Amino acid sequence: MQKIPQTPAPDTRVATGSVRAQRRTPARTVASLDLLRLLAAFLVVVYHYYFYAGIETGRGGIADLIGVPVSYPSLVPYLWWGWVGVYVFFVISGYVITLSAEGRGVADFAIGRFTRLFPALFVFASAAWLVVLWTGVLPAETATLRYLKALVLSPKGPWIDGGIWTLTVEAMFYLLIAIVIALGADRWLPRAARLIAYGPAVLVVVSFAAVELQLGGPAARVAHLFDSYAARFFLVSTGSFFATGMLAHEIRARGLTPERLLSLGVACVTSGAALYLLSLHKPGVVDFGMPPLLPTLIWGGVTLAALWAIAAEARRPVGAGLRRLARSVGLMTYPLYLVNQITGAFLIATLLGLRLALPEASAIAIVLIFLISFGFARWVEPPFRRLLTRALDAGRHRLRAGRARRRRAA
Repeated sequence: MQKIPQTPAPDTRVATGSVRAQRRTPARTVASLDLLRLLAAFLVVVYHYYFYAGIETGRGGIADLIGVPVSYPSLVPYLWWGWVGVYVFFVISGYVITLSAEGRGVADFAIGRFTRLFPALFVFASAAWLVVLWTGVLPAETATLRYLKALVLSPKGPWIDGGIWTLTVEAMFYLLIAIVIALGADRWLPRAARLIAYGPAVLVVVSFAAVELQLGGPAARVAHLFDSYAARFFLVSTGSFFATGMLAHEIRARGLTPERLLSLGVACVTSGAALYLLSLHKPGVVDFGMPPLLPTLIWGGVTLAALWAIAAEARRPVGAGLRRLARSVGLMTYPLYLVNQITGAFLIATLLGLRLALPEASAIAIVLIFLISFGFARWVEPPFRRLLTRALDAGRHRLRAGRARRRRAA
């Protein structure tokens, strides 16, 4: 599953300013989106522990680590769609990454994104690697290769944690935004949003027709491609979700026009149709006969809530205290996404060893990973980010100085 998308963190570069200034919550953050990210993260975690762990076996993942059968038949109708939280993250990421790109150069944007992603990725991928080595659910060579793939965000998995795939998709989106910044953000951000909104719409229509009309030939091949990891990675089946967030930001920043409303509508409809197509291949539909339209309806409801919250907060900003609280909650969702699968499953297995029942062990593990995520976001990540930012800024300044000396010498 997920990266978790993030609202832009405070600039932690320390060339100037005090530590206290660095910790102030940026006024441009959207508190409502931080709270919605927590809801989306909770959906994903519950989905993993109470549904996905019962169907995933032989992959060195959650089920193998827990080590006992996981089955909650009565909860299937309420949990099988929890994976949709990942696609809520993508919408929020489209909004906040576009917001964070304003007024920044390519280097600043790249450093900001790297220092946001890498600390949690390094810590929790390392923890997952150690857990897998300790428990022996995978051979050491396989585990180490998956660990290294995770650290470099290799486009080709599998990775030490299944959720890394979403980070590779996020990284591709970041690359697109970096290119847009290089070309000129004011001019090209709207074009990029429409490219990843309207482009996938054509493939969604073809795929939808192939599925619903049972077409063969090229249409069937397009439908098969649409459901692939390659389509997710290259933003073919995921781009419209990011575009939804980008267009929401454009409307808030530049005003509502008929064309912008139409583009937002296309992005939303394309995303909803994409979720329906993806649902057709999910275990909840294939193995349990659940309605494939349900994830689309849930995603649509949450997205409408997000769009309403953005508009409401633009008219009446929340107080500083609530904003800081929401910010703290929002910052913990990314480490929560990375810690819940492998490390969380190991915690469940440990609690089972203490003779707790599986439902209680899973519930306690959820509390523990929330506390771990909060502690990491509050006390571990900030100094890690500052250290990385200092090193990267120093390296950038040395490169600039070296180029200046060579130009003078020439």
